[in-house]
Amino acid sequence: MSINQYFSESFADSRIKFRGLLEAVQQRWPQAELKTLSFSRDQDCTTDVIFAPPKEKRHLLLVTTGQHGVEGYAGGAFLQLLAKEYLGKLDPELTGLVLVHAINPWGMANFRRVDEDNVDLNRNFVTDWSELKDINTDYPPLRFFLEPEKPGKGAFYFRFIRALLRAGSGGIQRALTLGQYSFDKGLYYGGTQYQPVSRWLMDLYNDALRDYQHVLHLDIHTGYGPAKRMTIVNSALDTRDTAPLKEQLGYDLIVKADPEEFYTMQGDMVDYMTWLGQKYPDTRLYSTCFEFGTLGDSLGALVKSLRAIVEENRLWHHGGGDAPRDDAIRRQFIEAFYPSCSAWRQRVVEDSRRALNGILANEGLI
Repeated sequence: MSINQYFSESFADSRIKFRGLLEAVQQRWPQAELKTLSFSRDQDCTTDVIFAPPKEKRHLLLVTTGQHGVEGYAGGAFLQLLAKEYLGKLDPELTGLVLVHAINPWGMANFRRVDEDNVDLNRNFVTDWSELKDINTDYPPLRFFLEPEKPGKGAFYFRFIRALLRAGSGGIQRALTLGQYSFDKGLYYGGTQYQPVSRWLMDLYNDALRDYQHVLHLDIHTGYGPAKRMTIVNSALDTRDTAPLKEQLGYDLIVKADPEEFYTMQGDMVDYMTWLGQKYPDTRLYSTCFEFGTLGDSLGALVKSLRAIVEENRLWHHGGGDAPRDDAIRRQFIEAFYPSCSAWRQRVVEDSRRALNGILANEGLI
């Protein structure tokens, strides 16, 4: 199978490919089944899950994709790679599988990162909602920049300079990445309550930690980090040190999601899973994120990514009117999270292989 066949250009095609994996999984896990779940108001936007229980519930490999909608296309490719190249190396007697295609299918189908309520699902895994209303003090003063209502030639860069003078680059980054819970048409909006799919995932994670002795959870994302490289991003709550882990896994790009190594997030799903794991001290857990960098981490790349996010959000909520410009905004946004270039897709496969080889071996699954 060519690596190009791992990737899809539409949600429907990616879902068809994922559903097609069931037969191969059943050859090794005869009790495997596919469940189709609907959390969206659009009933055709489904979350599909393959459950493959082992004879003895010792290890569980749990893979989640598409939490940020458009990023699910890389996630779908990752699931194809995993199924085609790694399932034969796992022990179905002792190792179970849960493979989740498209946590946010509406976002994936519409090439957005958020769900149909504009909720960023990776800011929705909150452990205490009472603490959040005013947690992001950097965001409100920058709404003029982050939530513009009107387009204009050069307007983004003019507002960017104003924002930079007011808050500095650190303030802009904190305003964005921490998450905010007050402005429902804004960026990185975490909502005011758990979204239905978040509640379902919380139950799934609780059951996994309760039923298995060992859980390995891989969550697939795109966007941040060096261009054409995958970064393993561990939770800030993870107790393992980064430096020795790089040697153990044979993988050089590993960071912890804290201000020193990455950035701070509120309501992050991997953080939630790691937090939940503390309630099950007898279950060994490693929950982490594979983050495939797209535009890169230079200043120019970060500004380009920021513009794509701001302009796409403005276009969605306030409309456009200039068809060529509107189409360009949509294309730039998609390229920021699902690049079309073959070199990027090749590196997705190569870095996935390297990371899987290291993690699956280190966790004792192969």
